[in-house]
Amino acid sequence: GCGVHLLGAGCGVHLLGAGCDVHLLGAGCGVQLLGAGCGVHLLGAGCGVHLLGAGWCDVHLLGAGCGVQLLGAGCDVHLLGAGCGVHLLGAGCGVHLLGAGWCGVHLLGTGCGVHLLGAGCGVHLLGAGCDVHLLGAGCGVQLLGA
Repeated sequence: GCGVHLLGAGCGVHLLGAGCDVHLLGAGCGVQLLGAGCGVHLLGAGCGVHLLGAGWCDVHLLGAGCGVQLLGAGCDVHLLGAGCGVHLLGAGCGVHLLGAGWCGVHLLGTGCGVHLLGAGCGVHLLGAGCDVHLLGAGCGVQLLGA
């Protein structure tokens, strides 16, 4: 059950356990991911995304000129505004967010995958055995295995 905390260039990443808890702060971007039923919260450039539970279906978006579309039990959510786009697919969730914060987040399945790019920071987290990679201000963190 891995715990990782990284601070630098305004970026903080915290990852806990097989049910991953990830928090990243920097360039106005915050991402939190909790449990096998993933919860993701991203704040930056007026954009907020919250995704909770095995149903993956609780999504909240805040940002200038935001549009939200949600389809089916396997949710499809797209948000456009201030250059931001969010896409979420199925029980194996995919989330992508792009905007002034230059943040991209991708989350896949119960084995969670998160990728965030912005202010030189990238975070990638995969599976119950977590794989985390963070790039920015010369900082790189990779964590593998349960």
